[in-house]
Amino acid sequence: MDNLINKANEDLNKYKQTHPNLTNLWREYIDIKIKNLEKTLLQCHKTAILMETIDDISNENIVALHFLALLNNENE
Repeated sequence: MDNLINKANEDLNKYKQTHPNLTNLWREYIDIKIKNLEKTLLQCHKTAILMETIDDISNENIVALHFLALLNNENE
């Protein structure tokens, strides 16, 4: 994954003088995606720690938690 990020940065660097708006847009977009991925991986790690001490939950509970999270995000 780091290689892909480095390649994207190299590609963008080639065009930063001639296409500053597009390259800046892509840099910002990639930064947001990387931050979101890091946040997701941290959440996964926290969940793995919880799995050491709690039982599995049903698919129905997973769906319910997903919808609660969506509702919570709408209210922020």
